[in-house]
Amino acid sequence: MRITYTILGCLLSSVTFAQKANNTIIKANELYKKGDVKNAENVYNQALKIDSKNTAALFNKGNTLFKQNKYNDAAKQYQTTAETSTDAQLQANAYYNKALAEIKQQQYVQAIQSLKQSLKLNNSDEQARENLQKLLTEINKQKQQQQQQQKQEKPPKEKPLSKKEAAKQLEMLQNEEKRLQKEIQQQKNKPSKTEKDW
Repeated sequence: MRITYTILGCLLSSVTFAQKANNTIIKANELYKKGDVKNAENVYNQALKIDSKNTAALFNKGNTLFKQNKYNDAAKQYQTTAETSTDAQLQANAYYNKALAEIKQQQYVQAIQSLKQSLKLNNSDEQARENLQKLLTEINKQKQQQQQQQKQEKPPKEKPLSKKEAAKQLEMLQNEEKRLQKEIQQQKNKPSKTEKDW
């Protein structure tokens, strides 16, 4: 009998505990709807102090961080939501929003991974599929532009000379030097015309 009362007491306190967290989340949601995202974030933090595993508070806090342009923090918050939640749809939404935060930070490789995670959990999400395709197209386009820039910046490489070609060029230079030496010698040996002084 004593065990039954203890179990019943624990259940009632956990229900009260969850209800208090949910009431706090409702207040935060109202602030968010009014556009007061900073205060909404603070109230979501209060809800998370009451119940740190409350996925609604985790996800919505991520939304407030995103609205405040705190994209890195938002991405971490969405990751925590996805890892904490057991609801596949909420996980898919968290990964999708995480991808958006990563795109804002130009972390395209991570964003691709997040979109793929979202699609694994909800393969019927056309918006995630379209964004993934756009992102892949953009990355390929950037790679092509980088390759073109590198080609324009680098002068064409000269092929290294083979031994035969090097020997041939050396011989040509030596012959040219001999010719110039002969010319110089001939000019020295020519008598110079002196003008007669009358």
